[in-house]
Amino acid sequence: MEAVRDGYSDPRYADSYFRSQNTESSIKVAPHQTGKTYVWKMQGYTHCSASCLGGVQESIIMCIQKDDEKVVGPFLCSTQTRPEALTRTCNEHPCPPRWNMTEFQQCSKPCGIGIQTREVHCIHEVTLGGGNTVIVPNHMCPQPQPIDRQQCNVVDCAVEWHTSKWSKCSKRCGGGVKRRTVECKQIMVQENIVSRPASQCPKNKPPEIRPCNTKPCPTEEQRPQIMAANQSYIQSNPSSREEVDLKIGGNAQIFHGSPVKIKCPVKKFDRYLYSGIYSGIYNNWMYRILI
Repeated sequence: MEAVRDGYSDPRYADSYFRSQNTESSIKVAPHQTGKTYVWKMQGYTHCSASCLGGVQESIIMCIQKDDEKVVGPFLCSTQTRPEALTRTCNEHPCPPRWNMTEFQQCSKPCGIGIQTREVHCIHEVTLGGGNTVIVPNHMCPQPQPIDRQQCNVVDCAVEWHTSKWSKCSKRCGGGVKRRTVECKQIMVQENIVSRPASQCPKNKPPEIRPCNTKPCPTEEQRPQIMAANQSYIQSNPSSREEVDLKIGGNAQIFHGSPVKIKCPVKKFDRYLYSGIYSGIYNNWMYRILI
């Protein structure tokens, strides 16, 4: 049998351990030396679990040698006599105002230079719990204030085709075209845009022209028959600015500035194919509209 000291400074009071030759990992503890007593003793409390608004501390219980109160290993004391741990509250004073920040949002641009933003508020927890937090003025929190925005993706963009908006269609019917400009460019850091040769851009160049309003224009036979409405309206109150509704064929006398809505009673006909002539005749303090 091989004896192993427990490591205490005084070899006279050290317990011995014996390693079995038959089992490599089994360790046995020798009986305590006569006259030595080991007891449990509370030695203070742990650190408070919170710095404000109330935390918890737990008592620290150690196994000691009774005659000199030297701390020894817990296995030397009886587990049956170990006292229950005590808990107490601590740091119950209110917390000072502090900064509360959300995560930064996604970058506004994939390259060139983008911006990320987040919300930064000075908050004060009046009682324990997230629902008891109020926003207070920024000067009440530690300074300087954390940033609420930052640059991101500060890298040159790839060379690519840049297109303008499509123009209006050149015709209302019968086949027209829309046009736009297509240029090979590169957006550099700090938003500088540099023109590049077309050979540096992707092979598939976006189209510059596309057809529009391809429906054929209606012939005279296809034009809808519009029944003229023999409608007349005379506005008598100068202060009235109510909207005047008229149908094709009607006429009205209204004061200057009065709104007029002209209706063409045709269904299932392309409104872009409508055409008409409106004439206004100024007569003293009234307009006369002939349709």
